[in-house]
Amino acid sequence: MAAYQFRAVEEAVFSLKNQRAALLIMKSANKPLLLYIGSENSNQKGAIGTHTAGIVNGLSASGYFQKSFFVGGRPNMELNIPLETEDIFFVDIDVAAAHSIAGRMYRRYLLLRKISIRVKFLLCKHVDFKMIIYTRYSLFSTFILLVMLHTPLKSSGAMLVTEYNDISIDQLIFTNNFRRSFFARFLRTNPLVLWFLKRTEAYIFSFSDLTVVMTDKIMDYVLRISKNARTLVLPNATSSALITRAKASDKYETRKELGLPMDYFYLAHIGTLTYWDGLEYLLRGMERCENIKNIKLLIIGDGDALPMIRNQVHIDHLEKNIRFFPPMPHDKAFKYLIASDVVPILKTIDTYQLCPIKYYEALGAGKPLICTDIQYINGIADKKFGRVVKCPPPAEEIMDAIEYFFSRKSVLDSWKNEILTFALENHTWEQRVSVLLNTIK
Repeated sequence: MAAYQFRAVEEAVFSLKNQRAALLIMKSANKPLLLYIGSENSNQKGAIGTHTAGIVNGLSASGYFQKSFFVGGRPNMELNIPLETEDIFFVDIDVAAAHSIAGRMYRRYLLLRKISIRVKFLLCKHVDFKMIIYTRYSLFSTFILLVMLHTPLKSSGAMLVTEYNDISIDQLIFTNNFRRSFFARFLRTNPLVLWFLKRTEAYIFSFSDLTVVMTDKIMDYVLRISKNARTLVLPNATSSALITRAKASDKYETRKELGLPMDYFYLAHIGTLTYWDGLEYLLRGMERCENIKNIKLLIIGDGDALPMIRNQVHIDHLEKNIRFFPPMPHDKAFKYLIASDVVPILKTIDTYQLCPIKYYEALGAGKPLICTDIQYINGIADKKFGRVVKCPPPAEEIMDAIEYFFSRKSVLDSWKNEILTFALENHTWEQRVSVLLNTIK
């Protein structure tokens, strides 16, 4: 009897092993599936917001995946993230006390829980397929989400790719220079918070099968706090579809469509307004321009730095030269980029280098650039359509850069195809995705 029971158990174990082996063979025979997990707020505050769409659509169109899915919090603005996936699952929830700090935190937790439930459902539904999961780091949220998903991700054999764009601690410390409230500064950057942030990031990097970073210095940071992390440096990019659209667009026809006067020289800043965008430096440089009466700055977007920027406009008496626009859908925001003459990218954090998407999208719109001397965006210096200034930028250098392009305004349009070709040959999402997939394979 005992021998019979032993054989029965042995056969059951053998059968289970065969089933698992068959499942592994089946998974390897099928094309993998892509699942992008957005945060509790999938809407990016910036007006263009093509970062998520760039990587999702590039992966979806690669032919490497059988199907692609998106799960994330419902965006506040329709069409802000045009995604080309088979299924999109937006989650939302209403909390009565959402206007208080505690209420917002509670709502965030509930949204993350709903996102995790949907991810678990997709993992179970597609158990016969290899799943590659891509997510972009969000302060605290990514850690909470991965804790919720730790067991199902491990048991399913899914591959987790986490993208880490910026060093959050550097941003928090930098932003504190602009916060008036001692409590707000202490809450964000006291030693305990910074220690906890590093521990959560170390967990994320170690748990991920691959951590995609934007610069070499961000890679160094990741490896410093998580020695076993597997990393890939993959800078931002622009969409080849936007380049095609820019080629077919006319600057002056677009101005007419948008109701912008034809005879001004337009600078444009489109996207989230952060304290490290250097707009206060731009305004100081603009104020010194000899041709200031003929110069307009279009600022499109929202963010923490907006009140500071409005105050600086008032200090420099530039009210007649600045036009503010709220965040808008991608399609319309790109029109303002097309309508502009020059795009300033004056980033002022240089501790971890920068490759901001605004830089690549300006190239994808065929626009000359004024950039700060930070690696990844200072390569534009050797191009006739690029001017590089110190970091942080002196007002005199910004003035000189603006006047340089202003004096050449009659020939800027003739540079358009050269800039677009440069972007298409070097800086598209399709190229970035190809590198990513080669690493995944």
